[in-house]
Amino acid sequence: MNQTGEYALPIIGSLPLREKTASPPNSGRTGISEESEVNNKIELALMTTEKEERIYSKWMGSLEKITDQENHRILWKIIGGISLCVLFFLFCRLMLNRVVRLHTKDLLKEVEERKQAEKALKESEMRFKALAETSPLAIYMSEEIDQKCLYLNSRFTELFGYTIDEIPTASHWWPLAYPDPEYRQEVVGKWQKDIAKAIETHSDIETRVTEVCCKDGTKKIVSWGFITLGEQNWSFGLDLTEQIQAEENKKALEAQLSQSQKMEAVGTLAGGIAHDFNNILTAILGYADLTLLDLSNESRVRYQIEQIMKAGFRARDLVKQILYYSRKDSSQCQSVYVFEIIQEDLKLIRASIPSTIRIEEDLDPQCGNTLADPTQIHQIMMNLCTNAAQAMDEKGGVLTVRLSTAYLSETELKDDPSLTAGPYILLQIEDNGTGIKNRDIHKIFDPYFTTKEVGKGSGMGLAVVAGILKNINAGIRLDSSFGTGTSIKIYFPRVESHPIEPKQEDSVPIGGSEKILIVDDEDSILEITRRSLEGLGYEVTARKKSVEALELFASSPNDFDLIITDQTMPDLTGENLALEALKIRPEIPIVLCTGYSSHMNKEKALSIGLKGFIMKPYDMKEFLGSIRDILDQKGKTALLREGP
Repeated sequence: MNQTGEYALPIIGSLPLREKTASPPNSGRTGISEESEVNNKIELALMTTEKEERIYSKWMGSLEKITDQENHRILWKIIGGISLCVLFFLFCRLMLNRVVRLHTKDLLKEVEERKQAEKALKESEMRFKALAETSPLAIYMSEEIDQKCLYLNSRFTELFGYTIDEIPTASHWWPLAYPDPEYRQEVVGKWQKDIAKAIETHSDIETRVTEVCCKDGTKKIVSWGFITLGEQNWSFGLDLTEQIQAEENKKALEAQLSQSQKMEAVGTLAGGIAHDFNNILTAILGYADLTLLDLSNESRVRYQIEQIMKAGFRARDLVKQILYYSRKDSSQCQSVYVFEIIQEDLKLIRASIPSTIRIEEDLDPQCGNTLADPTQIHQIMMNLCTNAAQAMDEKGGVLTVRLSTAYLSETELKDDPSLTAGPYILLQIEDNGTGIKNRDIHKIFDPYFTTKEVGKGSGMGLAVVAGILKNINAGIRLDSSFGTGTSIKIYFPRVESHPIEPKQEDSVPIGGSEKILIVDDEDSILEITRRSLEGLGYEVTARKKSVEALELFASSPNDFDLIITDQTMPDLTGENLALEALKIRPEIPIVLCTGYSSHMNKEKALSIGLKGFIMKPYDMKEFLGSIRDILDQKGKTALLREGP
């Protein structure tokens, strides 16, 4: 310590040494070993004041030797180094700022692009959603792998009633949309074939039209289109129900118009030929009847003649049926013994169906009567049996016809309001043919619906049957299984009837000696009528021309007790002949016969003063009986007969 109490020398003198000494952490970088460091510390600890002063003087001497030029040079070096550092720092900062600005600009651009992309995506999604939700198409989107439903638009739910929760996958959709296993298998099979074809040909999947069952049980006819986008399948359904229904209605109306025109043509044809055809039948039946009069009951020919007459009357009924369907005649309901009609129809059916089809019958003769037109019962029987035979046409089979009685209670009829509880005659027709598909059963009674090939069916048979049954308050039930066969049950309302008595032999008509004038332009009918009347003792005058007959009557009106005239004749019709004859002799009984007349019927005949109106062809015994009755009623209320 100096006199001032300061330790200047030792401290200053020790600085260089302390600067030379390095701290242990830096020893690795300066290369000073730990041993040198320890020696320096020992040297400092043992340094005397004199030695410190000597070092100080040496230090200060070296400083005094430095010139101003060297000081300036050192200073400029220091300033230059500092400037370089500052410039380097500024350069680095500038470059860093530039890099930051570039990266920031790119980042902002990327952020903006991402925002724009997100905005565009959002707008696209909104447009898609708006388009999908307002689309008239039902849209179904699913994954390609597991067919998981990803999206249903509102139209899909509106059309079919199902939500995405109810059809999470396609496997849930198929049984709901197509509950009929057979039809579902058909639809799925076609769909799979279309997919395979599209993959093979690298084309789009073909559009398919199917009948879809909705949630409420209704049926929709839908056209399906399919596209694949990535791993997603898109299905588009267009409801064609109303369009197809309109087309079907149009076709039905066109078919009805065509059918109406055909029926009008048939009616015109039927009306044109009915008279001539019935005249021919009158001749056939008349000669057959005359032949029977000449045969004994034991004659072998008698049965054959009786069959000819039966066939002739069936031909007469056929003409009536044609006139009825062409609206040229009206059907008449009467108490009908169903057993007799069914039995007669089976004889005709056996002769008309292939030998590969066997007929089995179980008919109850005590089944009773029903109110119907016999011709319509024939029509029902023939239509149903023909359909059954056609269903077994290829492989053959068994046609079973049963006739029995049945009672339907209110419980049994709770689902069938068309019938009322009570007794019925049950006609059951069964076959083991092809059967009817489930999807066709509800359409089987529709007009013009047929599953047969073109030319093998008009689609009117069952529709006609249903119409006839409705008119007579009867019912029909159908049960069919595709590939197994069909069973149809007809329920005819049963009415009270008298017990069936054995048919007695017809009695011989009573004759007389009255004088009769017959007029007909057909020679055969004129001869048959003349011979039949003369055979009973009548005195007959026959004329072929109506004008000559009128002149004959006018010349001697009191020479005749009865006039029998045909309606359709040249020059002068039977109606006009009768009117002229009544002017001459008002009390003369006149019988008008006709095969067909569009403007003459029994009501009109009665109104103009005729005593009888008989339709050809007629049974000769009934005809002769009617003649006798009219002659016996002379001067009394006229007995009007329309014939058999």
